[in-house]
Amino acid sequence: MHHAYLFTGPPGVGRRTLALRFAQAVLCEDPPTPGAFCRRCRSCRYLEAMLTRDEDVHPDVSLVRPRGRALGIQVDQVREVRQILARSPRMGRYRVAIFTDFDRATPAAANALLKTLEEPGDSALLLLTATSAETVLPTVASRCEQVLLRPMMIEDLARALVQRFPQEEDRAMHVAAWAAGRPGYALRLLRDADAYARHAAWLEDIPRLLQSPMWERFAYARQLVKGLSRSDLEKPLLVWAAFWRDALHLSMGHFLPLFHPERRALLESLARQIPAEQVYGVLQHLLDAVVRLHRYVNPRLLLEDVLLKWPRARALWLPTEQEAPVAGLGG
Repeated sequence: MHHAYLFTGPPGVGRRTLALRFAQAVLCEDPPTPGAFCRRCRSCRYLEAMLTRDEDVHPDVSLVRPRGRALGIQVDQVREVRQILARSPRMGRYRVAIFTDFDRATPAAANALLKTLEEPGDSALLLLTATSAETVLPTVASRCEQVLLRPMMIEDLARALVQRFPQEEDRAMHVAAWAAGRPGYALRLLRDADAYARHAAWLEDIPRLLQSPMWERFAYARQLVKGLSRSDLEKPLLVWAAFWRDALHLSMGHFLPLFHPERRALLESLARQIPAEQVYGVLQHLLDAVVRLHRYVNPRLLLEDVLLKWPRARALWLPTEQEAPVAGLGG
């Protein structure tokens, strides 16, 4: 086994879950087979609590994520964990440190982890998660075994969700598409009514914003920033990016599954009005905004800049209450 692993993939694909399950397999006190975990021993129960309730209860596992309103892991957090990893394990064979979203760690924090990656000690295991290896300091990525996670096929994810939640069949089918094949995000939308309602609301805001003058878009940006932290502001940006991705494929005549099939008529109405080159520009600007968000750009100015890029649309096809299968499901 390697001493350090880097799990990469899009947010919501299951990077953190895989890291915690990895730790559970390594620390299980009574594994049924090599590399498996029993879910019954004391160590497994602690890890289950960390998975389901986000509680730091395992004495040998440190889950490191940004504190407070900080966007990324700070250097003092890495130094604290380095001291913990230097101690002998209390229950099992390893001390495990899980660093989530390490691509957002400050440069000082990333550099502080290098020495531990180079000389981890016999009982230290480091698990990092990031969007991609390219977003992590190259000297960090090169010292880790890299595991790339990709989204599932939407049809496969929908089938799996229906098997697990048969009473939620209708919602599971379109949640799989909304999540773009990311099982972690799909489960969050199914289990958390508030998360579902927010996702639906951000989608429903799009046609209104496209027909609004700039002052109304700026007022919307001001209200949205008031209600969301900097890290949470990434969520509507990614929801909108998925919508514009659908619009781009329809504009170019691509026969690919849509992330928002329930909004096909709206997307086709938009594609008829706006050239594919302009749609691509909007999509690229959104994806760039996600990157800039994590570089401490002013959130309100960032969102205003995003909405300035959106074209002004004429009359769009809008579903009636009876025609919109998703309307109202969020609460």
